[in-house]
Amino acid sequence: MAAGEGRARARASVVRSYDVVERPDPTGPQGRTKLGLVWRVAGESDSEDDMSLSSEEASDDEVPENKAQVAWLDETRGPRERGISADDVHVDLEDVGALRVVDRQLLLGEVVAAADDPLGQTGVVAGVRREVDVRLSNGMVRRCVPTDALEPVLRFQADQYVLHSGWLGRVDFVEEAVTVRFVDGVVAELRGVSEGGLLLPQHEHDHLFREEYSCPFYPGQLVKFKSYSALHSARVRVLAGGAAVRALRGTVLSVVADELGVEWQVPATADPEKGPPPENVPPGECTQLTYHFFGPCYWHLGMRGLWRGGDASPNPSSNPASPSAASRAAGGGGRRRPRKRRGGAAAAAGGAPEPAITAQVLRTHTLVDVHWQDGREVRGAPATAHVPVEHLDDHDFWPEDFVEEKAVVDDLDEPGSAPPPLPRTGVVRRVKASARTAVVAWLAQAADGSLQALLPGEAGETVSVYSIMAHQDFSFQIADVIVALHGGRLLVHWGDGSESLIGPDKVFMLSREDDEPPEEDAPEDPPQAPGNLPRMEEAPPAGLGRWLQRRHAACGAAGDEGAGSEGGSGWRTASDSDNDGDSAAQPAAGAERATGAAGSRASGDAVAFVAACPHFDVIEGEPEGHMFAGAPHPAGTASAKAFQRTVLREWNTLRANLPPTIWVRAYESRMDLLRAAVAGAAGTPYHDQLFFFDIQLPPEYPGVPPLVQYHSWGMRANPNLYECGKVCLSLLNTWAGRNSEVWDPSSSTILQVLVSIQGLVLVPKPYFNEAGYEKQAGSGEGERNSLLYNESCFLVVCRSALHVLRRPPHPFGPLARAYYKAHGDALVCACRAYASGEARIGQDSGGASSGADAVRDAAGGVDRVLGEPDCDAGGPKTSEGFRLVLQQVLPRLEAALASL
Repeated sequence: MAAGEGRARARASVVRSYDVVERPDPTGPQGRTKLGLVWRVAGESDSEDDMSLSSEEASDDEVPENKAQVAWLDETRGPRERGISADDVHVDLEDVGALRVVDRQLLLGEVVAAADDPLGQTGVVAGVRREVDVRLSNGMVRRCVPTDALEPVLRFQADQYVLHSGWLGRVDFVEEAVTVRFVDGVVAELRGVSEGGLLLPQHEHDHLFREEYSCPFYPGQLVKFKSYSALHSARVRVLAGGAAVRALRGTVLSVVADELGVEWQVPATADPEKGPPPENVPPGECTQLTYHFFGPCYWHLGMRGLWRGGDASPNPSSNPASPSAASRAAGGGGRRRPRKRRGGAAAAAGGAPEPAITAQVLRTHTLVDVHWQDGREVRGAPATAHVPVEHLDDHDFWPEDFVEEKAVVDDLDEPGSAPPPLPRTGVVRRVKASARTAVVAWLAQAADGSLQALLPGEAGETVSVYSIMAHQDFSFQIADVIVALHGGRLLVHWGDGSESLIGPDKVFMLSREDDEPPEEDAPEDPPQAPGNLPRMEEAPPAGLGRWLQRRHAACGAAGDEGAGSEGGSGWRTASDSDNDGDSAAQPAAGAERATGAAGSRASGDAVAFVAACPHFDVIEGEPEGHMFAGAPHPAGTASAKAFQRTVLREWNTLRANLPPTIWVRAYESRMDLLRAAVAGAAGTPYHDQLFFFDIQLPPEYPGVPPLVQYHSWGMRANPNLYECGKVCLSLLNTWAGRNSEVWDPSSSTILQVLVSIQGLVLVPKPYFNEAGYEKQAGSGEGERNSLLYNESCFLVVCRSALHVLRRPPHPFGPLARAYYKAHGDALVCACRAYASGEARIGQDSGGASSGADAVRDAAGGVDRVLGEPDCDAGGPKTSEGFRLVLQQVLPRLEAALASL
């Protein structure tokens, strides 16, 4: 990738959806700019956005690279009562380099990086303060108004939390009562007019972003019934001016919440035996919990609310840009002639009040407080100085996170072994993101089981982020909604507006503000499916294998006791003449590559066994430990003979075409079941390892794809291979695909599935297999994340190897032991190179990869990734946190290999 292209990608990442931007206006006077809201950027679609232009001007086409779709506001019309609407918006595709971000809509708890250092450390937004420029409904403009001066038209809204008689609940729906003064002078209260669109704005595009409003009405709005049948369908209560409503048009005087539908979730202070309040309650009986704390984040460009900022009369000093204010300042009178209203006599007779003054946001000015990973707290920084971080992993932590120890090497239930100690609970003090390490202060446990408080200056222990995990019970974050049970030490903002400290073991986290309620028929623990898989255009690189050959002698001298010694492993040297071909031509690390390594101590018998092991075989007996052994046998079905013919064809295809690094076993007693062993490829985090899969052919096969489960041992080694064993692949219809990517009953086979797993899942950069992440390929952020993901992945694979070595899936025990005996030398040597920082996971040290080039181009060198001296200058090529953990895993792995 050219340097210019890399820099363009870096600039493109600075502009995000919902940013307020400006650019010079070529149609206006010199110096005038246009203001707009970023609608979409490259890689996003309309379906991913929560908002949609009511004018429906946004294109459904994808946004091109380095472009942004911007909704520009036309501010040339001057003040007017109706304010800005979608009629004043036009949507254009703009070059991101021509846009200047003037404000950014950051939320509490959002993870951000510095805009001038997007690949550096991250922080958590701990506070948001926003001022706004607003146009009042009387035409006045006020600048830099605190959001406290505004109030939502409806204070109670769906998904907010409320308190009622000691119970905490989540608002499911709000029914509003809309008071309207019709043109014939009748004033009436309307209910149930939002559902079905009975009452509509007179101006079709009255709102700027219609989907952002839980209530489509506001005081002073001109509305109309869409028909007389709609008028008769509404629940109408006449308040003044006549006996019945006959006109269809009118002006909204007020909007109030009339009834709340609440899902009561937990008794906060009430006796749970008394039961929750009714599902439908009057708003006056509820206390709003969340708006006070999240209020500043509520307001953004184009939104309307009630004006609570005091005097709304014309004020020249506060509104110098207003033509009417300027004329009054020049002595033009100071009083305006009141407008005549239609039906004014009738309205006056009714004595109805005038609509409340509303305010519409014209511009926002946001400041944020950020807690950075290194422990610094920066307050009042411009939001534009930060960029949201969209892609996080399980090893990202921040100060004040509650964590617990994670076993670096799983307890394998060794006979006679003592039960493992309970994991410690700690609080993160600071994180060195570049090194993948964290300083953790461990919490002591009192006699009553409660956690004791930390002293302010208490030091912590430096640990690898790979050796800790987010606490399963205390995973609190800023902006979480919790309920207290006792006193303690979390800083909590309570429903009555007070704040206090409380212990993490004394509270219950109810929900996160952005959580979606579960669907009724959603499956339990639905996995997060990755996106479309990248295609392998060529065989993986074999650079690591060549490098291992060069380094093998030094590796053996560094701490090895040598082949044949009393304390050695007993591995013997294989001759170079055993190599039957070039390893670079193979798609995976086969026996040929292992036997070609100079100075290898791999057993010649093991190499010969792996080479001679049949790649396909049918075995007798029942399948042991097969994940689909309990599935119904199709032998008793009416189509059993046709099914048998189909299976026999699959067997013949596998017997004739399996590559050298895939082995399959079928069962004579269960023709519908298979078990496969797949070798990881050279140049990937999966090199020198075996992966096992259980397969079932349903009775409808090949009309439906096979069922495949991965032997995961509870760990996730790939975005497509889940902890639960699910294999996410479009060919299996477990992820969306099209054309040849999905299962075709007329041509798809088990062989195709297995080769796809090896070639499209166990790839050099598995990070990009995650949904949507392929768009990061080639960018500095993406390549940085890919390098770090490979570290995490390799640790998981090594831990999985310990399980395989101790308890290999039947009947692959002999193959697994021979394979690891043949490949153990290369695997251990690679681990030592990784643990010392001499090599990057799966890559040759002789040259930088294209991914490293991208990182260097965007961020000034690979040291921006690892936080250490540049790799080309001899610095470590793996992170400190990775090396700390691998140095703990390696002795167990060496001992397991030596016992073969």
